[in-house]
Amino acid sequence: MTAEHLLAVLYNHDGVGFSVSEGRLRVEAPRGVLTKPIREALGLLKSDVLRLLSVVEEYRSLLGSEAVSLDAQARLIDELGPALATAVRDAVERQHQPDSSPVRDHDGLPKASRRHPPKTR
Repeated sequence: MTAEHLLAVLYNHDGVGFSVSEGRLRVEAPRGVLTKPIREALGLLKSDVLRLLSVVEEYRSLLGSEAVSLDAQARLIDELGPALATAVRDAVERQHQPDSSPVRDHDGLPKASRRHPPKTR
């Protein structure tokens, strides 16, 4: 697995976030996303992941600007690779869409999908 593929896989999940502080990589993700193989790959590819995350941040800021230089965008897509660039773009778009999550009951189940127990006689 390459660092580009690894980050593309992670960016395709909602709720995954990265932070870097003093050379330490921190990944926050919903339960079940950071499997043992993913954690091992992050450890093995850490330097490449850190380099790519700086490019990802540059690309994310470019996506948020109104005046987008096609040359700059092409350069960043070339550095990230098409799969990672697409995953980052999709993640940015998901963050800017209104929340369409279902209304939930007190027990956390979506109201629309609640199934009532069968009636007993």
